[in-house]
Amino acid sequence: MALEPGMSPAFWRTLIAFAIVIVAAGNEWFLAAVYGEDEVQCGVGAFPVQLAHVPEASGLAPSRRHPDLFWTFNDSADPTLYGIDTNGDPRAHVQVPGMASGDWEDLSTGPCGSQSCLYLADIGDNDGMRTSIRVLRVPEPRQRDHMTDQPETFEARYPDRPHDAEAAFVLPDGQLFVITKEKFAVVYKFPLQAGQATTLERVAALPLNDVTDADASADGGRIAVRTKEEVVFYRTAELLKGDVEHGTAIPTKDLGEAQGEGVAFGANGLVGLVGEGGGKKKSPQPGTLATLQCEFKDAAAGR
Repeated sequence: MALEPGMSPAFWRTLIAFAIVIVAAGNEWFLAAVYGEDEVQCGVGAFPVQLAHVPEASGLAPSRRHPDLFWTFNDSADPTLYGIDTNGDPRAHVQVPGMASGDWEDLSTGPCGSQSCLYLADIGDNDGMRTSIRVLRVPEPRQRDHMTDQPETFEARYPDRPHDAEAAFVLPDGQLFVITKEKFAVVYKFPLQAGQATTLERVAALPLNDVTDADASADGGRIAVRTKEEVVFYRTAELLKGDVEHGTAIPTKDLGEAQGEGVAFGANGLVGLVGEGGGKKKSPQPGTLATLQCEFKDAAAGR
């Protein structure tokens, strides 16, 4: 194809780098996004199914104790963890002490000693008025449990001013990070020191806004960052260095979610997505679970 006047080869390379391709083949949809040397291809594993007890489905985290199980919760003062399988069927219903109030936005899986733990992030701040945010950490429950252990509480404040946030992720070494919701989103490290309020540490800025969730792959090699319209995959080492030019975006707005919210790496390339239903409206609708089946070009895939 001939170049138009004023369109250099670099222009076309940049254009191709940001291309997003959606291809329909029979009854299956394939979504692909390519940026530079990075490539992610995802097919729709399952379109949204209803989660009857989770109308405000917000955070989503993979279980490390139970294969093919996700944990989720409501974005409200509902002190309950809901375990669902990859088809959205309920498998567990567990109460969490100390979760009766707050703006709960993110749920992550990570280590605590030799155990697998869940990190519950009370980080929402729509009015920008909070002097601090907090995270609860509990050992991951069994499916038959009715209540978790008493959680550890960690508190921190931003180094500049309050921020609204809905996303957090935990690396396999136990480091916790929060991503703010504003444009442009900012990644902060959350030091985990029990018994005192610490100060978050600014790490990077992302060219995203309305970030609603994030998750780290099991091997820690990749971070998925969700907005209401896409999931953007970053290589962890690049993101933590502030190099965010190579994020790979997969569009999600055509999945049919009422309001896209959560993201989590499952096993073998599965990526779970939860959506909020009617929330606090007079006639709330159930939340939803959808899945993508993804392939990653390099070994830092979500596995």
